[in-house]
Amino acid sequence: LVISMLGLTIVYFYWQKYIAQHTMVSGTDLRESLSQLISKLKRSLRQEIIFVASLVIGWFIAARAHSQFAGNGSFWDIFKTDVLLAILALFLVSAFYLLRKIREYQKYIGELREYLNEYNKNQGQLN
Repeated sequence: LVISMLGLTIVYFYWQKYIAQHTMVSGTDLRESLSQLISKLKRSLRQEIIFVASLVIGWFIAARAHSQFAGNGSFWDIFKTDVLLAILALFLVSAFYLLRKIREYQKYIGELREYLNEYNKNQGQLN
């Protein structure tokens, strides 16, 4: 039940992110469009970081509460080796995922900035 709820939470988050992301830009000005896309990518990255951080904290709280409810220890019984290793694994996997996503977003934002700088440079040469 817990795994299915977590899976549904992840699907719900990405579905909401997908339907909120508009790939169309308003107006015909390329400079404005590129700036809008850069700000949208920054906002999307921020949302993803917040989601993953809150999900990790939520997983930890749900796991500890479930453990206490099932009678396998108290909520604050986190100083056992197996629990500490599980927490470490959770944080390592989350950190790896976030680093991958941050690099991916930075690559896209960097490309858009290059396009914007090149457009600005070419516009300066035309005038």
